[in-house]
Amino acid sequence: MFRRIVVDNTGKIDLERLNALFQAHPIQITTLLELAWRAREHQDSAELLLGQPDRRSDSRGIPDCLLDGLMCTLRQRGSDATLEPFNRASWTNVQLWMHLIYAYLIENTRVYEIFRKVIYEFRHGEKLGIPRPETQHWMRITEELFYRSPAPFFIFAIDSDIRPDQGATRRNAYWRLFGMELNHPMKEGMPYAFVKPETSNIEFVNVLENLLHHIYIGLINVSNESGAKPTDDAIIFNYANQLFDLMITRKQYGILAREEFWFVSMMSWFHLTLEQNTSVVLDLRAEGSSPEQRLFNIAKRVEMPAHSKSEQFFRMAPLLSELLIFIESNGVSNAPAAQTLYDDVPGSLRGINYQIIADWEQATGHNIRKRDYSNVK
Repeated sequence: MFRRIVVDNTGKIDLERLNALFQAHPIQITTLLELAWRAREHQDSAELLLGQPDRRSDSRGIPDCLLDGLMCTLRQRGSDATLEPFNRASWTNVQLWMHLIYAYLIENTRVYEIFRKVIYEFRHGEKLGIPRPETQHWMRITEELFYRSPAPFFIFAIDSDIRPDQGATRRNAYWRLFGMELNHPMKEGMPYAFVKPETSNIEFVNVLENLLHHIYIGLINVSNESGAKPTDDAIIFNYANQLFDLMITRKQYGILAREEFWFVSMMSWFHLTLEQNTSVVLDLRAEGSSPEQRLFNIAKRVEMPAHSKSEQFFRMAPLLSELLIFIESNGVSNAPAAQTLYDDVPGSLRGINYQIIADWEQATGHNIRKRDYSNVK
């Protein structure tokens, strides 16, 4: 989400834009989020189900008259002049924000709890040192937006007396869509209490792993010119179609769109913070060459463990998001279309699927490539 507006034409992070983002006022970040919601792709087509990526939600964002007033905050001069590029045009690349699986995988690194402890220590004493002004700006945004209830009326204001705990709300959404809990509790040794609805996609992992298994068969046999070719496009289509049904049923009428938007935004903020040696990383003396190395170093400073498979989670999150969005968009609408998941054809996901399979195996310990699926339905 946030990363997409700070990258240049080559896909690399523009440090000037990154610094401008992290030095903004919280209301400016709120404005950017409202702009992102308004810029979402929303095709009013009978061919699209309400809940699909190209028609995610009918929920209204903040009215234009109010949004225009908020946009004035992006045009301030002086120290905020570099925020001018963050306007409506900046969000053309986030019309399809990432899938909820991105938030789930990033949160499994424990990044949310680790940064909670970072801000706690900085706010209550000097155990971690005294943060420079740049880090204090970052902390203000992070604390006000992601560690308290959002201000009412904004699109991401999902807290209430009915849902007072965002941690429980996130876990509820993950369970409904994936049938999976996070790999850690909020408090050590204590299970996190959240509502587990009777209806959820508890078969999601099984179907996904079957799909990845058969995609792998396609990947390693695509260049076969003679002999048996075990790739079965009909089976790949069947599993992709099952995933489509599972996800669209849970997202019917856009029921989880606001939650997905907010949780993806939240986790992308922390992911982006770790993608460079940003001011908070430097102040924590946690420099590293990758997001997971920086997270491990920060975790040591606050005496909390990051997940040992954080490298796989960080790398897989945007890739699996892309695959699931492709499936939700009905990209595998028939058996011949299954080739886009493994063959070298236009629009193919061949490259990312190799990496997804490798990372999924390492992160879960499940053998996708060699597992015997003869008894798996």
